[in-house]
Parts: sequence; structure tokens; C-alpha cells
Amino acid sequence: MTDLMGNLAGTDLGLYRSTDLGQTWMRYGNNLPMVRVQDLFISLNGSLMRVAMYGRGIWEIYPRADGAGGQIGLGDFDRNGVIDFRDLANLTNRLTVNPTAAELPLYDSEMNLSESGTSTTLDDNDLTALLAKFGGAP
Repeated sequence: MTDLMGNLAGTDLGLYRSTDLGQTWMRYGNNLPMVRVQDLFISLNGSLMRVAMYGRGIWEIYPRADGAGGQIGLGDFDRNGVIDFRDLANLTNRLTVNPTAAELPLYDSEMNLSESGTSTTLDDNDLTALLAKFGGAP
């Protein structure tokens, strides 16, 4: 399966991810057991993955919570093509959150809009950048 995070493969030995078009593969998901992946669900906005593991239940992964490299997002949390109230609510709910947060709401790299300030903490600079786009396209 290919998505915005790269290529994903559910195997008999867990979940694997490739970010270089399948040249190399690495295990994906913290503490996922090395058992068969029965099913994989990715939400439409890419903020949630559910992995059904044989005999080990269903696991949730929040792929955009890692904040890898302090990437700059578009602010369109629900990916509906417009910056609206849902995007504003998701950002304000996550203000001061960074990738080390272990409690909900988790950090979401899509809401990191500003290069100023700390690059992996959602702060006032991100809110200002989102409000400047409010009502428009990402």
C-alpha cells in the first residue's frame, strides 16, 4: 500500500515502511509485535492508522505525530482543501504540544505551519500563520 508516508507492507513479521520507493524497508510502529498483519486502515487525512495483528489485537499509530525533521505542514488537518474551523480547532487544541507528548492530543506535523519559533512545537506563530490562511486554500 502506498500513501503520503511512503510504501507500507503488512507481512507475516509485522509492518514495514519504505520511503525510497521500495529500495529499502524498515520496521514501522513503536512496539508493534512481529506477527502477521491481518488488516491495515489509514484515515483519509493520514493522521491515524489502525493495524490488526494476528492474535494481538488492533494497534493505533499516529504517523504525523513524529515531527520528523520539523517539517512544515499545510494546516489542512482534515484535507478538505480549505482552511476552516476544523483546522483551527485542531491547531488550538494542540497549542504547546511537541512530538515528545505522550498524552492526547498528540502533536500533528500537518499543523506546524511556521518556520519561526521552535520548529517542532505548535505555538503562536503556527496559529498566526493558520489565521492568515483562514477561509482559503492550504
